Amino acid sequence: MNAILLPLSFVGNSIGYLRVRNIVLWFILPLTRHQKIIRAILATGWPWKEFHGWVRFGSPEAVLRASAEEISKKAGLSDKLAKSITGHNVSREDILKDIEILDRINASVIIRWDNDYPVNLGDIYDPPALLFLRGSIITEDSKAVAIVGTRNPGRYGIEIAESLTRDLVREGVTIVSGLARGIDTACHTAAIKAGGRTIGVLGCGIDVAYPKENLSLIEEMAHSGAVITEFRPGIAPMATNFYRRNRIISGLSKGVVVVEAGKNSGSLITAQHALDQNRDVFAVPGNVMHMRSKGPHQ
Repeated sequence: MNAILLPLSFVGNSIGYLRVRNIVLWFILPLTRHQKIIRAILATGWPWKEFHGWVRFGSPEAVLRASAEEISKKAGLSDKLAKSITGHNVSREDILKDIEILDRINASVIIRWDNDYPVNLGDIYDPPALLFLRGSIITEDSKAVAIVGTRNPGRYGIEIAESLTRDLVREGVTIVSGLARGIDTACHTAAIKAGGRTIGVLGCGIDVAYPKENLSLIEEMAHSGAVITEFRPGIAPMATNFYRRNRIISGLSKGVVVVEAGKNSGSLITAQHALDQNRDVFAVPGNVMHMRSKGPHQ
């Protein structure tokens, strides 16, 4: 049976943080068309770091046999993190279930070192090690602008978002947003109607339609653009996921436009991510008396 068996130093140069208890599975699995999917399922969403410490173990098998104390000492990790690593396992049944889901919806996986990994996203401080993808990422998507805003926009906000989208699409710009209700949905829809490309970033599994009323929009984007997420299939849209999602929205883009957002809006988190990533941030002015203008006017 053909299998991959790579030196552990490969980990340090390429795949970022892993659940260490699965390293053996990662490197000796049979060569199949699902290999990359399995790798992605075994990977984590932990922040990007170098993995030079693992080289000291000598082999994947040695890591598998290591105790939390050994991992902490040799790899230089905290006791808490080392225990988390040794205590994590992904069952064969869960892996097969995820593969079935990804096959059913024609989703693929791209990792940080693939040629089709989004160029802009790869430049940020903490790019996702992997992305689950429906649709395609193309070279022209590096010319992208994100438009974000409230889930409860007024007519003014919708009209501005749609107008900006049409103008940007005419210039060959890809529109990025978060597939939420309101401004996000207006931008994605306007981009498709204008014959442009649009990328939606989910805060849940690639197989989860959120919000449910955007199911048809997601399907359309999967054929004329892309829908991506760093979360495994089946992951629900929990509130804590959206902070991580928002850094991807800004990371994919050259700049972020905020259209109507409250003073505590998640759109402002995206704007802050953009500033941290050295992206341009633009704000559409609105009615100074309205709560929906508090965010852009900050």
